[in-house]
Amino acid sequence: MMSRDKYFKDLLLAFKQSLEENGEGDTAAQIPFVGEIEEYRGVTFEKKHIQLFSIVAHLLNMVEVKAAVDERRTKEKPDMRSVEGLFAGNIKRLLEQGFSENEILKALPSLRIEPVLTAHPTEAKRATVLEHHRDVFLEFKTLLESSLSMAEKKSTESRLRRGLYKLWHTGEIFIEKPDVASERRNVLHYFSDVFPL
Repeated sequence: MMSRDKYFKDLLLAFKQSLEENGEGDTAAQIPFVGEIEEYRGVTFEKKHIQLFSIVAHLLNMVEVKAAVDERRTKEKPDMRSVEGLFAGNIKRLLEQGFSENEILKALPSLRIEPVLTAHPTEAKRATVLEHHRDVFLEFKTLLESSLSMAEKKSTESRLRRGLYKLWHTGEIFIEKPDVASERRNVLHYFSDVFPL
């Protein structure tokens, strides 16, 4: 299994290449951890630096998500009951507490599940940005598959760099308070693109 450090460095290098390919070598040189600037003392920060550091933080978050998914998969393989929060684990606990299978089966139809989606205003992101994050994550995840041919790998790397460049040029925050249609689109993004996975 690849380390988090390797995942992160690979994503940062793809981001750096993306900027360089599009004539933004000066900005690419300022990406933390892979850029040419070792220390940021005396550097005058511009708006683009804030966005640059924000994207780097999001890429680190993607690495953490990928690592968490890998860890969860190792737990799921032997027994779904060992994964915290799944029905299988809850049913196992009910059985251990002395409830019979029939009692549990009888109670299941009366369960009411209501997902609640909340976000602190500072965490709210435009649906477009969320879609770009998802595209980058999926291309990154595809790259980690060992069965890719060289042609598939090059194609995936190219799509990853394009996705990173789109993310670079998409405003990340709402300039104005989002309207109801924007909020609905944002919530639907989770229902259609996140939860089904």
